[in-house]
Amino acid sequence: MRFTLQLRIKLNDWSVISRLSSCYSMLYFFHGWTLASLLLVALCLTSKTLTHCTFKRHLRRNEV
Repeated sequence: MRFTLQLRIKLNDWSVISRLSSCYSMLYFFHGWTLASLLLVALCLTSKTLTHCTFKRHLRRNEV
């Protein structure tokens, strides 16, 4: 009786752990995607500002 109870508790723990791990993997997956998209946006913004600044400098040099 005691052994079956312990086994049942262990099985319940395993089901909870598996549910948690699946939730964590989903969260990790979505978190990874959001981080990647944010990085891409940041890279695009920085590259645009850099090209904009260099373009302005180039125009100023041509004016003088």
